Amino acid sequence: MRKLHQIGLALFLLIGVLPLGGCPATTTSAAVCPIAIVYPKDFMEDASKELMALEPDSRIAVMIEDYGRERLQLRALDKTAKH
Repeated sequence: MRKLHQIGLALFLLIGVLPLGGCPATTTSAAVCPIAIVYPKDFMEDASKELMALEPDSRIAVMIEDYGRERLQLRALDKTAKH
């Protein structure tokens, strides 16, 4: 349980701090967005198992789902910026 608490605290801090950086406009009015971290497959599999062990309506599960949507949005922005 202590490890889950540490993971939750780390995610809370990450999710809480990430929006502070955001995608600030530059002088050219282009957005500068953070790059989504690519995790190894085995890491993602372990994380998935841990997430599935949580109650579906737990606060940390909801936060992780929100974070996942933010990562998808970052990847979409990254793809549009390269074209």
